[in-house]
Amino acid sequence: MVRRIPLLALALVLTFTPGTTWAQQTSTPATAGTGRIVGQITANGSAPVIGAQVFLEGTAIGTVSVTEGRYVLNNVRPGNYKITASMIGFGTATQDVRVRAEGTTLLNFAMTMSVLSLKELVITGVTDPTVGTKSPVSVGRVSQEDLVTVPTTASALAAIQGKVAGVNVVRGSGQPGSGVSIQLRTPTSVQRDNNPLFVVDGVIMAESTVDLSSLQLESMEVIKGAAAASLYGSRAANGVVSITTQRGRNVPIGKTRLTARTEIGSSQAPTNIPVTRTHQFKVNEAGQFIDLNGNPTTNPTLRTLDGSNGTAFMDNAYAVPTYDNISAFFRPGLFNTNTATLSSNSEATSFFVAVTNEKEAGSLENNDGVTKNSVRVNLDHRLGSTFSLQSSIFHSRYRQDELSGSPFFDLLLYPP
Repeated sequence: MVRRIPLLALALVLTFTPGTTWAQQTSTPATAGTGRIVGQITANGSAPVIGAQVFLEGTAIGTVSVTEGRYVLNNVRPGNYKITASMIGFGTATQDVRVRAEGTTLLNFAMTMSVLSLKELVITGVTDPTVGTKSPVSVGRVSQEDLVTVPTTASALAAIQGKVAGVNVVRGSGQPGSGVSIQLRTPTSVQRDNNPLFVVDGVIMAESTVDLSSLQLESMEVIKGAAAASLYGSRAANGVVSITTQRGRNVPIGKTRLTARTEIGSSQAPTNIPVTRTHQFKVNEAGQFIDLNGNPTTNPTLRTLDGSNGTAFMDNAYAVPTYDNISAFFRPGLFNTNTATLSSNSEATSFFVAVTNEKEAGSLENNDGVTKNSVRVNLDHRLGSTFSLQSSIFHSRYRQDELSGSPFFDLLLYPP
């Protein structure tokens, strides 16, 4: 018992010392030639906010609100400042203040609660519309404003990169028309597709990717982990991306909105790769490749290595001119995407029409790339306040000049 008393006393000192030090700081009068700012921070009109950060912008002067939400800023030079109060869960509040020499300025803050994204209504990620704070699963939501801010040529789905935690978006191929691969969690299979399950307007898609323009999207909700499988079954073991397309409901009543967007760019394969000028095969005096019998050959499979035990050094120069095969076969290719949407809303009917044309030539010579044309029509009609009819039509035509093998790596390994 005797040995525990000093430890207990030390704990009490460590616990109460900061409070004592803070009281000394807050009660210290302003030094000559400076002023101070005092006030109280409240929320909802009267509840004190304890632990809010208060600081003068552009200076190193700051403090934290204590009991009853009160704060004190000492030794402030005379002048005009902007003072800011912030705390997690509340909106940041900023006011202008004028400090006089050897004077005390009273400035109170009335902060408002900030709902952040936890209060957003989760519509398609769960069975019924649910507030995010009450949702039993983690659902990441991206709104239409976030999707159209930075258009992407690979896929509209790639726009969720950096907007939802834990989402990894990769375009694994440079072939024109190739989609993106989205990984929401640790891969569940080595051989099978690890893309999530895509649900568009409540319809489960059979494809591993979705061909949509960002102007057609209203929101995307991402469900990761085992929660996705519990909602959609074993097909959702890799997660779920639930997509809602626009239906004209965000247009003011009695208004019609026309939107058009054009994207133009170019794609180019790397062509500045150094090319070897030497080889590892036996040649005769004329510089011709020879086979095992010493006879000249033009068949690459009959060439003989210039070494023993299958080991050879690439120290024999080519006797004929060499060529940069990659630069000869690849050239910059243009791509363009044209999208036009028409939406309208009335008391009883709303509709959304989108027409999209995409052309991507790619960077391979004598290849037409890919051409896509699609039309989407969403029509809603409300029968009173109880019933509504919804119709969605989507038509797409797709033409692709497919490639065999991997031209880039084939040319890279082909003798110059």
